[in-house]
Amino acid sequence: MNGAGSIPASVVTTPPGRPEALFRVGAAAKEGQLARAQMRTGPWMRGCNAGPCAGSLGVFLDDLLGNALLAGRPEDYWPVSTELSIDLAAPPPADGSVLTGQGWPVSLEPGGALGQGTVTDSTGAVIATATTRARYLPAPQNLPGGPGPGSAPPSPDDPASPESTMALLGAVARHGDGAVILTVPGSDDFANPMGNTHGGILLCAAEIAGSLALHADASPLQTSSIRVIYARSVPATDTITYTAEVLHRGRTLGVAQVTARGASGKTCAIATITAHDQALAS
Repeated sequence: MNGAGSIPASVVTTPPGRPEALFRVGAAAKEGQLARAQMRTGPWMRGCNAGPCAGSLGVFLDDLLGNALLAGRPEDYWPVSTELSIDLAAPPPADGSVLTGQGWPVSLEPGGALGQGTVTDSTGAVIATATTRARYLPAPQNLPGGPGPGSAPPSPDDPASPESTMALLGAVARHGDGAVILTVPGSDDFANPMGNTHGGILLCAAEIAGSLALHADASPLQTSSIRVIYARSVPATDTITYTAEVLHRGRTLGVAQVTARGASGKTCAIATITAHDQALAS
């Protein structure tokens, strides 16, 4: 169909690719309709002001929930995210511990699917919940290879590990016309199986831009939710510009909208970032 190659029925999970390796995400395993995976944390998950970067969970959750929706794909088709939402119950750790994710389908229809999932830390406490919507599109001709289901997450012992998520992405931020503008150069490391920028990369960079726009030293806020709509695909090698504008900034609550545009100037993603003060109200 449209030149797509047939995917064997035995393929029940997506082999990890470069984005998964970049974000230390291990291979997914399936137990019935339940998908499981792990992610190794580290200092590269630090965001603004050395606090945690909630967006660093983007690749992990996009991959996990995509695997949960594989069961409903028509033959020769592949699930592609159209929306991804993450709600934080606690800041993600950056101490080298392992996070565990579980994802499952809520609805599987030929025209699209809905999935949900959770991420827990090494103690079993919930870090985040997530919801995705996906469309089924003609599958990539050659599904990339990778380690089999159940593979352990990459080792944290990497001396070249970046000290922040911005550094991991090679992102550069500047202020202009009342907005924060984040530029992320294209890279093959960001490619999904179709050669486009991975949805988790787009979410991560959008959260960084939104956090920078909302950040204030006098009253720091932490991201509590991220909602991304994927308007169109963009090649992984494209430089993407994220423009973050503050819709509301109070003492304990902030909301930013982020628009991502590829090299063509067309919008590829729109995100809403909500942040809260973590202190008790007084």
